[in-house]
Amino acid sequence: MSAIVAAALLTLIIIVLSVSIPLDNGFFLKPINHFDTNSKIAALTFDDGPSPQWTPLLLDLLKKYSVKATFFIVGEKIVMNKELAMRIQREGHSIGQHTYHHNRMILKSQRFIRDDLKKMDELFHSVGLGETVYFRPPYGSKLLALPYELKRSKKIMITWNVEPKAQYDRDSINAEEISSYIIEKTKPGSIILLHDGWRGDPKPFLHTVEKTIIGLKKKGYKFVTVEAGLRSNGAFSKNTINTSGL
Repeated sequence: MSAIVAAALLTLIIIVLSVSIPLDNGFFLKPINHFDTNSKIAALTFDDGPSPQWTPLLLDLLKKYSVKATFFIVGEKIVMNKELAMRIQREGHSIGQHTYHHNRMILKSQRFIRDDLKKMDELFHSVGLGETVYFRPPYGSKLLALPYELKRSKKIMITWNVEPKAQYDRDSINAEEISSYIIEKTKPGSIILLHDGWRGDPKPFLHTVEKTIIGLKKKGYKFVTVEAGLRSNGAFSKNTINTSGL
């Protein structure tokens, strides 16, 4: 390989990575990582569920504070917790897809990605969840093939702009630290990434969510589903599983 070809290839790789890695950019399909609004609204989103240890308690907490959220759920967990998945929808929250096995969707073939999307669509219908256009890539990884297939399937890629890294230390979740970070970083239109698909003691997680809700409400924020937030962008789609919001 000549030096010129090698340099051109390296340049191409850099361009691809620089466009595809940011959570607010991508080839073929631009992700939505926030809502373009000056209103004090924010979306709480929860990945990796439904979890029988965490999700019911989280739903109880959200109901207590009259908060609607968006859950990006995993196919194999839907199969194990069908009634819980239905409860999420029944209580007015939005539901999006988060792949069938929580695979990182990079370095996957278009056929693999297409089959996964089809399998999730079929699963949603089979358990009574209907349709959703919302998709969140595990780990936010997307590159080229995934955005192409999502655009082809007329789906909307939802990422985020507030992510407290401390939440991943599952053995020592510090509710004060995580909620303070979220409250500080949240701006009008923010999409907040949290997870309800873990095992273990959910109490610190629930405390984090409660303090976040209380803190942001004190600052004048209202919580919306992704669907309602997209209305503020003027980008509402009728192909959704519920129409709840503020």
